[in-house]
Amino acid sequence: MINKFSIPLYISTKMILKYLILLAPLISLGKSGCPSMCNCTDTAVLCVESNLESVPSFESLENDPVIIDLSGNKINMIDNDDFTFDKSDRVKEVYLNNSELLDIDSEAFEELENLQELYLGDNLLNSIEKTLIQDLPNMILLDISNNQFSGDLPQIISKSLEVLAVANSKVTSLPIDALKFLPNLKMLLLQQNNIKSINPIVFDNVNKDSFFVRLSYNVWDCSCENIKLFEYLAGKKFIDTSDPYQCLTTTGTYINIYKNGNTEYLKNKCTINQATKDLSAFKENHFIIEAEEQLKEEQEGRVGDKPYSLVQEQNNTLLNDNSFPAFASADPEVLDSYDGEEYADIFARDVEDAPEAEKEVDEYKESGLSRISFDVNITLFVAIAGSFLIGLVFGFCLNQFATMLRYRHLESADSRTKLILP
Repeated sequence: MINKFSIPLYISTKMILKYLILLAPLISLGKSGCPSMCNCTDTAVLCVESNLESVPSFESLENDPVIIDLSGNKINMIDNDDFTFDKSDRVKEVYLNNSELLDIDSEAFEELENLQELYLGDNLLNSIEKTLIQDLPNMILLDISNNQFSGDLPQIISKSLEVLAVANSKVTSLPIDALKFLPNLKMLLLQQNNIKSINPIVFDNVNKDSFFVRLSYNVWDCSCENIKLFEYLAGKKFIDTSDPYQCLTTTGTYINIYKNGNTEYLKNKCTINQATKDLSAFKENHFIIEAEEQLKEEQEGRVGDKPYSLVQEQNNTLLNDNSFPAFASADPEVLDSYDGEEYADIFARDVEDAPEAEKEVDEYKESGLSRISFDVNITLFVAIAGSFLIGLVFGFCLNQFATMLRYRHLESADSRTKLILP
């Protein structure tokens, strides 16, 4: 029998059970400590593409978070305390790629003392603090690819880092000390940037036995400096020569450096250019010496072949002229690669001219110094011989004139005088 007290009791019990059912997920959440909009496992906190605008709190985590994945969100800024929580020393991998990051505090990951891998790719970063991972002794991999650096390669300080990925980030150059503070670096990924040249000194500080760099799909010029660079990298086995390494010629065409013997062809062209440059420089130096000698003669009162102003002008021009035609300077749109002999007429001279050019340099160097002395002796000899000839001619003419006058005088004298002529 239902009395007046049983109905309210029944309703109250039913409502309590209903609320308990509704509160069960919240109770479970409070127990696990997993942030809202995230999924947690025994070793991971997964907040992928959850429309997060900031790093959630990890203070209540009850699992052991080896991995924290925050990729695919809208987190513009990482503050210095975003990863400060009780179990931060358990974290080994952090994913913040594709999260619209603009700025990261230099101490943002300082509490993650056992962090090994940090992924910051596909963001909007245009700079990064060089001390960002300096105090993380177990760091192995840093990925900052697909960002907006558009300048020098960011310098990173880490004694443990083995892999640095900065692909497709608009990097244009590598400072000489770019890798100075990465003594354990084994892999450097720099493909798809805007690099035109690299000084080989950059690689002096890397581990020669276990280093690899990827530099394909950059805007290399076919300059002699770059040919030497790629010869150096291939000789050290720092690069994979099967990758499509291309350089831009003076005709605006890209050619594969390591294909169909192109490397040797380019090296020979550089040898010819260097021989021509050496010959030109030696001839210019020889001309400067002659000009200085002529100027000295003029100052001592001896007239030279050229006015002083002209000699001085040419002298100054040679001393100030440091020009050397670039091997490749154009930067047009990328065309299809040339192979085989299709580009044999790209350069100004044939490879066969190299021995003759080098021989001409050697012969000129061997005879140049002695020729200066020989020229001076010849000039002196010509001057003496000329003076002697002039004197001889003048004396002969004077003697003829005197003889003529003598005969005229004898013709007007008496016969007795004529008879005593020899």
